[in-house]
Parts: sequence; C-alpha cells; structure tokens
Amino acid sequence: MVHSKYCAAGFKGPPVAAVMPSQLLNEPEQAPDEALAGLLSAEPSLARLQGHRVVVRRGLEQWRSLGQPALVAVAAAAHGPWPAGLVGAGLLTAAALGDLETPPAADTVTAAVRAAATAGGVLLVAMDLPADRQRCGLAAERARAAGVTVQLLLVADDCGAAETRRGHAGIVLLCKVLGEAAQTPGRSLQDLVAIARQVTDGLGTVALGLPSASESAGGGDADPATMELGVGVRGEPGARTVPACTSAEAVKLMYDHLTRADAPTPFSLPAECVLLVNSLGGLSEIELLVAARDAQRQLTDRGVRVARLLTGSLCSWRARRAVSVTVLSLADGHVPGQLLLHWLGQPAAAPGWPDAMPPGAYSEPQLMEPAAPPPEDTSAGPAAGEPLLSDRDALLVTRCVERASQALVAAAGRLDELDRGAGDGDCGSTLASLGRLLLERLPTLAAGRPRRLLTQLADSCETIGGTSGVLYALAMAAAAAGWSSEEQQPWLAALGRGLDAVRRYGGAQLGDRTLLDAAEPALRAAEEAAAAGQPPAVVAAALAAAAEQGALRTAGMAARAGRASYVSSDQLTRPDPGAQAVSVWLAAVAGAIREDRV
Repeated sequence: MVHSKYCAAGFKGPPVAAVMPSQLLNEPEQAPDEALAGLLSAEPSLARLQGHRVVVRRGLEQWRSLGQPALVAVAAAAHGPWPAGLVGAGLLTAAALGDLETPPAADTVTAAVRAAATAGGVLLVAMDLPADRQRCGLAAERARAAGVTVQLLLVADDCGAAETRRGHAGIVLLCKVLGEAAQTPGRSLQDLVAIARQVTDGLGTVALGLPSASESAGGGDADPATMELGVGVRGEPGARTVPACTSAEAVKLMYDHLTRADAPTPFSLPAECVLLVNSLGGLSEIELLVAARDAQRQLTDRGVRVARLLTGSLCSWRARRAVSVTVLSLADGHVPGQLLLHWLGQPAAAPGWPDAMPPGAYSEPQLMEPAAPPPEDTSAGPAAGEPLLSDRDALLVTRCVERASQALVAAAGRLDELDRGAGDGDCGSTLASLGRLLLERLPTLAAGRPRRLLTQLADSCETIGGTSGVLYALAMAAAAAGWSSEEQQPWLAALGRGLDAVRRYGGAQLGDRTLLDAAEPALRAAEEAAAAGQPPAVVAAALAAAAEQGALRTAGMAARAGRASYVSSDQLTRPDPGAQAVSVWLAAVAGAIREDRV
C-alpha cells in the first residue's frame, strides 16, 4: 500500500478560472511554486534549479561523476506526486514541472536536461500527449545542439481512448524500472532505451471516471448515473459512458475494454504481470482498496499470475474521481522479466514512492489463526472455588433479568421518543433488542453463578451494538472480573465496579446528562440503605426511587457527552433516554425483589 509523504495539496482542484473557495489554495497561478516549496521544505534530499520549476536530487555532482545515464521526467504540476515526488536515488534524476494543467515550456525542460546531464547521456521521459511531445521534442533538440546526448521517450500506455494511445499512469512503473537500471554499473543509454521498449511493449492502462469525474475538465456536472470508460490522465474524454455499477463490475468493464479487439493498438494480457491500481486523486482509500482487490482477483480468474500489486495515488489529476488499472508484462525480453520485478521491488529514496515490496508472488492474503480464546464454560457446575448462589437466590436473579428485559421491551417507544430530540432516536429500540435477546437466552443463563452470569450478560450486551450495547457490556464485564462473594453487598459492589468502567472508558461523569445520572444516585441510595441494615426489598426500593429522580433531573441538564452534547441545552427539556432506561430496568428489578421478599 502506498503511503506517500509527498503532498500535492496545491496541485488539485477545478480549472484555474473556476477555483472553489473550499480549495486549500492561495493564488491558483502560484500553487505549483508554493507546493514545490512545501515539498522541498519537507524533503532535504531534493533541491530546486534556480530560475526554473525543476526538481533535482541533492548531490547531483556525485551522480554525474559516476557517468551513469540520467533520467529526467516532464509533466504538468497537477499530476502529483508524479513526477516531482519521484525524484531520488532509484528513480528520477530530475523532474520538470509546468503549470497546473500544462507541461513546462521547452526552456524549462532543456534546463532540467542540462542540469542532470552526465557522460552517460540523458533519457527524457514524458507522456505521449500533444503539448508534452512538442515541448519535449524542442527541448531535446536544443540540448543536443548544446552537446548533450539525449534520447526522448514518449510513453503511450493508455489503451482506453477510442482512436489512439496516449500517456497514462504506467509511466510511473516504467520510470521505476529505468531508475534502478540506470544505477547498475555498465548500463548505457542504449540499454535503457532497449529496456524501455521492452516495458512499453508490455504496458497497458485503462481508466474509469466516476460520476462528477469530468468536472475538472470544465465539462460541467457529470450524470451521476453513469461512469466514463477510458478517461485520459489529463481530463481527456473517455471512449464511452457506461451505467454506474459496482467495483467488481467496473473492473470487468475495464479489463474487457483494455483487451478489446478493435483497440488502436491491441493489448493482450500476459501470463505474469505487475499490477498498479492508481487513484487519480479523488478516490477514498477504501474505494481504492476494494478496486485493487477486484482487479487482482479478476486477473487471476483470467489466468494471469499477479507477481506484485501496487496501489495508491502515484499519478493524479486535480482530485479527479477516477481509477486507473495498469498491467505490466513480466515476459522476458532485453532483460529477464524477473529482473524487472526485482527492480520494481527495490526501495527508492523518493518521497512519493512506496516502501520496498517483499519478493514473491502476490496471492490471497495470508490469514493467521487468532489466539485461541479460553474454552467456553458450558458446564452446569461451578469451577473450583467459584461462588454460588442458593437455589432461591438463583431463581430471584432469573426473575430480575426477566422483568428487566420485559420492561425494556415495553418502554422502547417511549425511550425512542426521548432520544429523537437528542440522538439517533433508537435508544429504546436498541435496548429492546437486548431485552428480547435476554428473554430468548434466559433458560441458558447461569443464574446461580454470578461471575458466569455477568459474563453472559456482557456478551449479550455487546451483541446488540451501538453506544448503549458497548457501555452496558463494559459495565457487566467489569462487574464479572471483580466479583467477590466475600463482600457484604456483592451485587452493589459489582454495580459500582461497572459504573467505574463506564466512567473510565465512556468519558462521562455525573452531571454530564448520561445513564450515570440515574445509576450513580441509585447506587449511593442503595448503599446507604444497606449500611443502615434495611432489608433487601427496602434497599431495592431506594435504588429504584433514586434512579427515577436522577433520570428526571437530567431534563434541562446541559449534555457534555454523547450525541446530545451536539444539541443546544435549550432543546434538552426532557429526561435523557439513557438515564431513563436505567430507571426503567432498575424499577423492574426492585419490583421482582419486593415480590420475592414480602
């Protein structure tokens, strides 16, 4: 996965004439220079050629002394990180940048070539696009007239256009191969040209623009129900529009288009390849990874061995919502295909290139077995030393769980209504699902084994999800972990430990308008009643009464936690639903205890 340090913040957005206020730019015309200054500030290994928008490696004199061929790339500034972010050992010697949407002028390209020139010559690389071809051609002729040995390489890997090939993201893979080859002692400029021909002969790219992708080309709003198949790297139109579809369907369309028989230059899938799935800047990480997964799988299904998969935004275009798929053949040619693979896997001291890839073929992700959980305790009897309840107390516990669950189911509508003014409106529904789940599991609950019971309750709470489910699961798990029958009031102590966990992990305190505003006063009232020697029914009644009063006090209370904290306190005129839910089920528990102890 590519995690580039290179930031092309100023390189993306709509055309200069229609810059949106939401863009993080100053003056659009200055964006390439300002972004370049940001890159150089972050990357001390790079330098700028004075008077030109050219990035070079530091220590260029040492590189020249080796006599190896230099590699210079040319592009518009909006393609970041290509090419400026890919200058460094193992990749480019220098890069010449133009304005946001146009390649550099010929004098800038000439300056880059002359700055990088060595006794081994210069290989000048650009996408095969009209303006790039013309300006680089002029620059190459000027450099030759000045005595520099230079070869111009125009890359036309884009198979998506209807009539002719053009440059696209495959240029990045090509330059990584050439950058490594250029470092090999004894490699001549002619060797690099031969390697480049081998690579370009086996290089094919196709791109798909998602809805709104054409806006950056000035074409207005795109139809949200369509995608554009075969879009160009610089906003050029695609070959045709297709209905919007899933990632897997889109990838199939791209491969079918890449290998179509009527392509300007037909492309055949190789037996083994390197695969690049590239975002043109506007895809989210998850969209790109899903597309990468589908691209790899479908190549495998088509009989192609994917030796390496790269993903990321290596060649972008102004945050364009588009994805490109590039296939690089590893067939033997001027050099063995496995040497190409080796060169691609080597690290490069360039900020926009991913870390070195490990050798070996790409395959389905290897799955490790997770650490085995403790064996589930399904035995009817307790473990040695585990505290037990009497049969009568176990029956009472079962009844308490049953009554609390029934009460939550019955209160669902009322609690949801309270939650609509301060949250998602689903507090009651969520807790009602917990109630129904516990009623379903009631026969399997270990009511006579408190620690085991609390663990079962925690598991059930976690199952329902949502904030309520997590908080209740935390409380039950903490209560189970610290259970001790040697305490005078073990159930109240367990409740206290549970509330401690809710405070610690939930980030709320008493007075923040949460379930704690009902639960904490209830616990204190019950502890006081128990300390005074009151019987269990009276203790339970104190518990329920304090919870009810605490819940009522949350009406009008300013919320400082949860979703309600985003709502003005002027609108919070009714009790907090979470606190009210605590009051509901504690009242039901108190009723069950009162009936049992009469």
